[in-house]
Amino acid sequence: ALSYFWGSDEKPRAFRTYTGSTPTTESPFSFLTRLRDPTMTQAVWADAICITQ
Repeated sequence: ALSYFWGSDEKPRAFRTYTGSTPTTESPFSFLTRLRDPTMTQAVWADAICITQ
């Protein structure tokens, strides 16, 4: 599970995707950059999203 919340004071980070660039905060950015091998192209899928505001 990856925790993420809206309204953070963190400066957004840009994560490059095949469709362009997606802004995100540090938590998901850090997770995704550690998950992948920077020398390879890799698809990452999310099978469920739950938004609690």
